[in-house]
Amino acid sequence: MAHGAGIRMKTFKSYITELAAPRKPLWIFDFDDTLAVDTARVDVIDKETKKVLKRLTSEEFREYKLKDGEEFDFRGASKKDVKGNPIPATLKILRSVMGRGGKAVVLTGRNYGETAQKYLKQMGIDIEVIAIGGKSGQSHEGVAKAKADWIQAQIDQGYNDIEFHDDNKLNLEYAKRLAKPGEVRIRTKLIRYSPKG
Repeated sequence: MAHGAGIRMKTFKSYITELAAPRKPLWIFDFDDTLAVDTARVDVIDKETKKVLKRLTSEEFREYKLKDGEEFDFRGASKKDVKGNPIPATLKILRSVMGRGGKAVVLTGRNYGETAQKYLKQMGIDIEVIAIGGKSGQSHEGVAKAKADWIQAQIDQGYNDIEFHDDNKLNLEYAKRLAKPGEVRIRTKLIRYSPKG
């Protein structure tokens, strides 16, 4: 009997915890290959000499495994004006959530967010763009960690109902680790977009 009461009490406490913190929503969208497909290339450079070893398309970049002595250089691509195709389905979601009263941001692995912000403004979307490339260590793992660190800072400010759209599984996996049952809910949406011929 006492054991059963303990289970009921635990369930009740979880229920109270869920009700105790009002929902504070945050919608996060990656930029490249989530909101738009940019024709700019990401360079793979030698860490020591900074010589360009390869130029990758966005699709190649997503799958590329850095070798010893290599790093990504996001600086050039993120300074150029975005030339490419918008991704209508994700942009539609972004537009719909911007009017719901929560916070919506673009969180990009680029070193600079100005060109992405300009691109979105041309489509009538005025939104904050956070560029974390400078904190990424110029690697996929570094980008994922830097995005998760930014999200954690938002959780620390009270955001507890988070939806994150990104084309990179690693970024989403890092974000999922921040969820706390009954306290912080994180929903992740993996974006896969292939423009039709």
